Amino acid sequence: MGRRAVIASGTAGVIVVAALVGWTFVQMRSGASGDQLAAASLAAGLRGARAEALSIGEPHHCARLARGSADRITGRRAEKREYRAGGHKWQRSGYTLRMHPPAARLVLGVVADARGVATHLSWIKRAFADRGVELVVSLGGMGGTETELAELLSALAKPASWPLVAIPGERESVLAHRAAVASLRDAGVVDGSRTRLIAVGLIALATLPGAPYRRRLIAGSDGCLHTEEDGREITSLLASMPGPRILLSHVPPRQRGTAASDVTSSGIHVGELWLTRAIVEARIQLAVHGLIAPLGRSGRGERPVGESPVFLAAGSADGTLDPSTESVFHLEYRPSGSTIHPTLALVITVEQDRMHWQRIGRGAATR
Repeated sequence: MGRRAVIASGTAGVIVVAALVGWTFVQMRSGASGDQLAAASLAAGLRGARAEALSIGEPHHCARLARGSADRITGRRAEKREYRAGGHKWQRSGYTLRMHPPAARLVLGVVADARGVATHLSWIKRAFADRGVELVVSLGGMGGTETELAELLSALAKPASWPLVAIPGERESVLAHRAAVASLRDAGVVDGSRTRLIAVGLIALATLPGAPYRRRLIAGSDGCLHTEEDGREITSLLASMPGPRILLSHVPPRQRGTAASDVTSSGIHVGELWLTRAIVEARIQLAVHGLIAPLGRSGRGERPVGESPVFLAAGSADGTLDPSTESVFHLEYRPSGSTIHPTLALVITVEQDRMHWQRIGRGAATR
């Protein structure tokens, strides 16, 4: 039983007792009989206990922007913190992380779904360094415990020439994620559920942490849940940005066709339709997500920055597909041969009018 479930059970018991006492006092004053008093007291207590237990047992809504978020996004009335990496100064203020001085180009490294396995992370880090990566974002699915997360995030962040923005996905316990990030703060690790906007000159990146349904949360009630409203709030904010706009999430947007980035090896699309609509409405040019490991797709690509969005799957940093993810969608993964190598990570170069990407595979860049 998780920590929040234990708390919920204990709180529920306290509420039962409190409700019984309160109802007993009220009913005695009204002259109710002993049987009526007992029944009413018990019913009220159970109703209150159930409501409180359900409330406490709900996953964290860690993608929800707080009131006054406009001030926290822009940095007004917010605590500031600075990081130095790779010749750049990064300043975090409120919900926003900014590169100083501003640049017209960003080389971004993206990783997801290590699932507690550190085997490929040293290779991924070397590949990022060789390609001049300036910022790394982990999209979630990295691990479930504080120890696991601290080990994996540290492997990407120490020593490195970039800040690491870590977003919780379906696997992460929010409390474990935040504790691990806090322990690595001096290494330039930033919480992507609290830092929601990244600004590099006119290039704007926004994070959408967590998953949209409780059944998708491997962390259960300790996990991070987002709603469609949460997603549309951050995409609407991104829509107001003047330059290239990028959304970073663990959950994929829904697409069509066999070349879609949300399709599994079984041919099932697992993306969210509302997220696709929100991306199109906000004129977001690039959406990068986790959960899916691209198989047999082009290793490199480029596109002009335009109105039509590009969808890219970050791959699986553990080099496999996740059996638990497959079971959530009732899928079966049967590789047709031993030569299938999922993408481990992505390197994306974003300029004002063009973007390029390269998939990082086992032992070499995917060709």
